[in-house]
Amino acid sequence: MKINTDAEIEFFIKSLKNEIIEWATSHDLWHDSWLKSHLEQYECPQEYDACVLVLCTEGSLYYLLSGFYDDEEVYVQFEDLLKKYGLFFEINTTCTINIICEDVDNNDKFLEYFRWEWICHILKPDVSDLNEDIYSTFKNKDDLLKLEWRQFEILLAQTLQSNGFQVELGTGGNDRGIDLHLFQRDPLGDILTLVQAKRYKPSRKIDINAVAALHGVRDVEQAQFGMFVTTSSYLPSAKKWAARTNGKILLKDSNDVISWCKNTVSTIITDKTRLSTKEHVSKLLLAAKSGNFSKIICSSNGYNSRHNHFAIVLKETNHAALIMNLRKKTVSHDGYGQRGIEIPDLSITSVSQFTKENTQRVIRKTYDDTVNYWDGNHLYSHWNGESMPFDYYD
Repeated sequence: MKINTDAEIEFFIKSLKNEIIEWATSHDLWHDSWLKSHLEQYECPQEYDACVLVLCTEGSLYYLLSGFYDDEEVYVQFEDLLKKYGLFFEINTTCTINIICEDVDNNDKFLEYFRWEWICHILKPDVSDLNEDIYSTFKNKDDLLKLEWRQFEILLAQTLQSNGFQVELGTGGNDRGIDLHLFQRDPLGDILTLVQAKRYKPSRKIDINAVAALHGVRDVEQAQFGMFVTTSSYLPSAKKWAARTNGKILLKDSNDVISWCKNTVSTIITDKTRLSTKEHVSKLLLAAKSGNFSKIICSSNGYNSRHNHFAIVLKETNHAALIMNLRKKTVSHDGYGQRGIEIPDLSITSVSQFTKENTQRVIRKTYDDTVNYWDGNHLYSHWNGESMPFDYYD
């Protein structure tokens, strides 16, 4: 079963869901079971083998598929059902089973679909400028056209913010045609730019009336500039009209948006210290030194040993966080420095740790009201202020 379009993927998943539920119900196996997407269950992007669905089950279906029930005929029936779709299953936890694509060609199509699903999930105002996944995704005009109009506005807000503007995103409702307000600090006074965004198909070009209307709103609000941003292009009459405003009306298109995204990746994202300041780090360290440990996180790992890692959260949203690694301070040890207890170094000198190499973006997740941070190697949680044992013997 070859897949080529998003519509075919959605039909594929819907058909698969229905058939699994129908089959399990016919064998009285569907109680305490449900199907979710990978995003719904794990809230993270997919990278290699596409997980088409996650089977969540705490009943007899789990016991059958995990081998606790000796009913090979029914077990094989489920395997054959998945094989018909080019899929197989893997036990993930004691209540989740991942249904994975086995067909190489379809796997790439699924991964592309699920990546866009993830991008649309994290493309929210609260994510701000912490997800480089957002910016690195938009490489051509077709990518931008996949966004809904509101997602396009949010992308612009985040990208322009990362490129040095203070941004106010409109509600998306009765905004008199203004989607964003951009502020630039200037010694001679703040500069205000009003932005109107239109996610249009290439065939729907912007005419002179739309550009003139933006200029009129700019006059009323006494803004210094007006900026029109679209995924289509401009009719010659609109360009000529804008040219007569002496640079007060700026016309931007998909190429400009893609360029802003590239600039964000190459300058802001690669050097994450641009997302905060040494002054902000100093305030957080002083607060922690005074006993407010809400921004201090820690992690421990090691096999037959224990290594601690400390960091301070500089900025965070629902999905991501910017953290700076902290040095460790030994409280006491065994005389050899191999076993003992330690705490994070919260002295003001730790501000020197605020470097490009020592600052990183991590994934932020909440489980049962507990917040965790994952950097790809360590799982951090909030530090409780107590000394932590270390053991370097292996």
